[in-house]
Amino acid sequence: MPPPLVQQGAYALTTVSRTERRLRLTGRDIARLAPLAGEWFQRGACLAEVREALTGGLPDHVHSAAGIIRNRLLRKMPDAPTFAEQRAKEGQFTQPPVRAATPSPPAHDTSGAVAATRRGMAAVRAALHGAGPEMSPAQGPGAGTPTGWT
Repeated sequence: MPPPLVQQGAYALTTVSRTERRLRLTGRDIARLAPLAGEWFQRGACLAEVREALTGGLPDHVHSAAGIIRNRLLRKMPDAPTFAEQRAKEGQFTQPPVRAATPSPPAHDTSGAVAATRRGMAAVRAALHGAGPEMSPAQGPGAGTPTGWT
């Protein structure tokens, strides 16, 4: 099972576990069941279909959330697409439109922080350059002191 599909399966199980109180799963349960859920996605199911298969018609009281989820993932799993269906699906693929590369604005205004950082960097550069020709920024303070000076 490809890792992205296992991750998608884990996400689906986590979503169901968080939204349906009767189907609370542990991290270990999710890790163990994620490949089964991932197989649903490999067979063309969407998140809503997985969620409906797991939550539809639940009894009022569930004794083993992991057990009922495993049972439903196996019992209700969609059929694998035939070779002809896969080829037809590949033929329907269209390249997404290419958007012009424009920088997106930041989520919040950082202009003050950016300006302050630039001013600070300029001040540090000026201080390093004003230290004299015998000391370069790579040498650090005290490195250019002649021998015998104290």
